[in-house]
Amino acid sequence: PGQLYSWDSAVMFRDHFPKTKLIISVRHPVLWFESFYNYRKKEGKVMPKNLQTFLDKPSQSYHRLCLDAANFHVFLSLLGISTTSTPTTPHINGTNHTMPF
Repeated sequence: PGQLYSWDSAVMFRDHFPKTKLIISVRHPVLWFESFYNYRKKEGKVMPKNLQTFLDKPSQSYHRLCLDAANFHVFLSLLGISTTSTPTTPHINGTNHTMPF
């Protein structure tokens, strides 16, 4: 799954493996977020106590959990699998990117 978050991986798949068929299973973003949050809490990580903290700074990572990570459609659009409402895909490796497929 980590490959889907990488700009470089998307470029590699596009350029080197254009005919590769990927099977991608996507969990509902809210359920994913809740599960990952609870997992981090169970590990003993100090996490924000309310959702507003995440809403105020969606790119802020708390032990690798942030709201932007639940934007699965953005990462899938890098592979040309899904579309986004804008041609720019935000917050991938901390930078805004545009990738024409």
